[in-house]
Parts: sequence; C-alpha cells; structure tokens
Amino acid sequence: MWRSTKRQLVAIVALAVGGGLLVPGTAVAANRDDLVNDQTASQQKLNELNANLEGLSGELRSAAIALATTRAKIPGAEAELAAAESELSAAEREAQANAALLTAAERELAGIQKSAAGTKQHVTAARASVAELARLAYRGEALPTTLDLLANSATPEEFMNAYRVNEALTRAQTAALTQFEQDAGQVRNREARQSAVKNKVNELKQQADALVRAQQEKQAAAQNKRNQLKSLENTIAAKSAVLESRKGEVQKQIATENAEYAQITQQIRAIDAENRRKAAAAAAAAARAQAQAGGSGSGGSYSGGGGFIQPPIHTPLYVNSPYGLRVHPITGYSTMHYGVDLAAGCGLPQYAAAPGVVTFTGWFGGGGNTIAINHGMNGGSSWLTRYMHLGSFNVSPGQRVDRGTIIGYTGTTGGSTGCHAHFEVWRDGSTINPMSIIG
Repeated sequence: MWRSTKRQLVAIVALAVGGGLLVPGTAVAANRDDLVNDQTASQQKLNELNANLEGLSGELRSAAIALATTRAKIPGAEAELAAAESELSAAEREAQANAALLTAAERELAGIQKSAAGTKQHVTAARASVAELARLAYRGEALPTTLDLLANSATPEEFMNAYRVNEALTRAQTAALTQFEQDAGQVRNREARQSAVKNKVNELKQQADALVRAQQEKQAAAQNKRNQLKSLENTIAAKSAVLESRKGEVQKQIATENAEYAQITQQIRAIDAENRRKAAAAAAAAARAQAQAGGSGSGGSYSGGGGFIQPPIHTPLYVNSPYGLRVHPITGYSTMHYGVDLAAGCGLPQYAAAPGVVTFTGWFGGGGNTIAINHGMNGGSSWLTRYMHLGSFNVSPGQRVDRGTIIGYTGTTGGSTGCHAHFEVWRDGSTINPMSIIG
C-alpha cells in the first residue's frame, strides 16, 4: 500500500511542482503574430481604399470607409477569440488533470484510513492483553518463577509440565508486547502518511477551485469575443447591403467623372493645337528674322536647372495613390487614376511645376478646386499640368507664372478622403505618370 501511495505522491508533486501542469496561453503567441500581420494588411487595404474613393459623394465615401474599418477589426476580434478559446481549452485540460490527481489522492487516502482502522483493532487487542498481565502482576497473580515451580512440584514430570506452561505464557506475553510496539509504530507511520495525503488533497482542491473560477472567466471572455465578432459581422452585412443598393449611384458618379475627363481631354488637345500653331508661327518668324539679319541661331526650349517639370510641393515625396488603373472598392471595376496623390498636409503651399500660363481655376467635379497651367511647347511636345483638391487659390486664369510660384494651398475639396496633392501631367493631350519625370 505504501509503495502505491509513494508513487502517487511522487506523481502529484512532479506535476504540481516540477512544471508538468499545463500553462494556458502557450499556443497564443502565433495567433498574436498573425494578428499583427492581419492588422498591417488591413490598414494597407484601408489606405488603398481611401485612395480609390475619389469622386464619390461624401455619404457614400463615409459608408465605404466605415465598412472597410469594420472589416479591418475582424482579424483582431478573431485572434482575440482564438486566444480566449485556446486559454479556455488549456484551463479545461489542467482542471481535468487536477481532477484525476485529486481522485487518486482521495482513493489512496481511503485505503490508508481502512488499513489504519484494522491496525488500531490489533493495537486495542494487544493493549488489552498487556493490561490483563499487568492486572495479574498487581494482584500477585503473575507468572511464577522457576524456583516457585521447583518448590511447588512434587515430581520431575510435574515440574516440566508446569515449566512448559509457564514458558508458553511468557512467550505469549512477549509476543503481545512486541506486536503492540510494531502495530503502534505502523499506526504512527500511517497517520503521518495520511496527514501528508490530506494536505496534498486540500492543495489539489484549492487548485481545482481556482481553475474552475479561471475557466469560468475565460469562458465568459470567449463568449464576449464571439458576441463582438457576431456584431461586427452584422454591421458588415448591413453596410454591404447599403453599398450594394447604391452601386448604381456610384457607377453614375464614375461615368460623370469619365465624361468630365473626356471633356478636359478635348480642351487640352485644343490647347496643344494652339501651342503648336504658336510654336510654328514663332519658328517661322524667327527664321524670317534670321534670314533678314543674315545670322544663325537656334530655336529654344526651357533650359533652366533640373527637369522641365518639377514637383508641386517642396517636401519629401510620398505617394499615397499611384498613377494608373485601380479597382473601385464598391463596383469592382477598374478605373483610371489620371494623376498621382502625394502626401501633403492641409494648408501646405503648392507650386507651379514649370513656367506657363494659368488656363483654369475653379471647381472641377470630383477634383474640387482645380488649377490648370499651360506650359507650352518643350522638347517638341505640348505640356500642361493640373492640381486638384486645393483648399484655396493664389492665381487666376490668364496669369503667367514661373516655376516655384505659389499657385494655391493644399486642401481636401471634392471627392477627397483627406488633404493631399493630386498632380497630373499631360503631354500632347494624354496623361503620363508624373513620377516618371519628377522622380
């Protein structure tokens, strides 16, 4: 019995002290790493969405951003839910392990108590036997000595018989005393083991109670995360339905924007034609003057320092939204971004990208406050730049500007999701990627 008890207690101590108990949350680190990656990806998608919503009405733009923001929260809620469920599972496993140890300890305790009860019966009997001998000795009725036997025996046979009887009684007395001492020692040992097991059982009960409480808290936390996730899903469903129902409105706005760009394209081509006509007339006049003077010369184009077209802002360039096709987040169609969006704070000055004449200042649909500058012919091509979403103007149509002239201040007018510099470069009637020439 003691060997079994010892093995059980060794197992209990090894698990409780030696680190064998399960530790909740050890499998959560990977989930949290995934959460960081998912949040980063979600934020990047949100940034892309902001860049792709130019031209929409404020109401629809706000709804789309709210939808994307809600979706960005889903990975976090899912990761927290997974963490809570993982910790809950770990707590349940640990509670089960402690329950098994508790059952084993209680079973061992019951065995010790049963064995101790039998030993106590033997001790009681031995004590009764010793007490009887003590009473006999007290009354002078104790066993006779060998001399008493000789004096009281009439024959040798009678002496031998009395001696054998006396010897048997003496051995019985000695055996009873020895048994008493052994049983008493066993009872003390078993009582000590019983006390140790009782202490361990109480400790395991406390651990089990604490684990149950922790399990209940973790279960409540997991349920709360489930509820939050469900709420997020319902919010997404509702907002998706709103956007889906108004997709026709979005498509109409995009069609209007495309029509506006078709119109401005025709206007710019007319400007290009006029630039070429003026350039040809200027070249012919220069040729005639040269012929009359009999000299030689060369036609000119801008020859100042740096490239012909310079950035519209004098801060480090950070592209929020690049030039080219991008997928509209509501319609799913590919739409053209005719310029480049550069990070710029509200009120930041914007400068003329090259010398020229201002041809337009005013409201241009989704572009809000817009400026267009005709830079004439350079390098055999006709150039024009446009600046959108300005907060205010600093020039007016027909005004001649130099490179670096402040033409306006950064804003977020029109179909804009925040202050930035929208910059377009037109060459020979078509847009090109501004970053290909401004670096």
